[in-house]
Amino acid sequence: MNKKNGEKGFTIVELLVVIGIIAILSVGLVFYGRTAERQLILFKEQQKIITNLQKAKSLAINTFNDQTVPCGYGVHFEMPITYFIFKEESPSSNPTCSDIDFIYTDPLVNPSSKDEIFGQKEKLDLAVKFNKLINADNSNFGDIIFMPPDPTVYIDGDNGIVYGLIEVATIDDTASAIIKVNNFGQITSQ
Repeated sequence: MNKKNGEKGFTIVELLVVIGIIAILSVGLVFYGRTAERQLILFKEQQKIITNLQKAKSLAINTFNDQTVPCGYGVHFEMPITYFIFKEESPSSNPTCSDIDFIYTDPLVNPSSKDEIFGQKEKLDLAVKFNKLINADNSNFGDIIFMPPDPTVYIDGDNGIVYGLIEVATIDDTASAIIKVNNFGQITSQ
């Protein structure tokens, strides 16, 4: 404070120090806000994946009321862009589902996937796109299918695989989350 001649006021140095401190705090606040925003987006994407996995599992468990029981319900991941729920139908030549491959193949891309050997796959929902701020290219499987009524779990067509992991992370890798699905159908997040 300048107290010459009875005047009260701040010196230029004092004002620059205060402005500098405010600027540093503002930058920290903006950075913290963006990090928090990305964390919220990450948790939202994680919850959407878990919800869709739970939906496929629930569809498989609730098939005991159906007259024609499908071979399974699953979620197909096309990393790093989308995922969707699908239904695996048994071929008419083998209604017991013993020869089903339990892997989603697009009938438009691969017409042989609609044949009577591997059964028919049907998308139940529109594809869900990952948020552009999320990197989801770190999963160790592409398909998970729940076979009614228990449900028996097939990860990439194999029920001997113990668990599958889906890792979602922010693009800048400041935060990540892991979704784990084991061969008993338990879905957990870390």
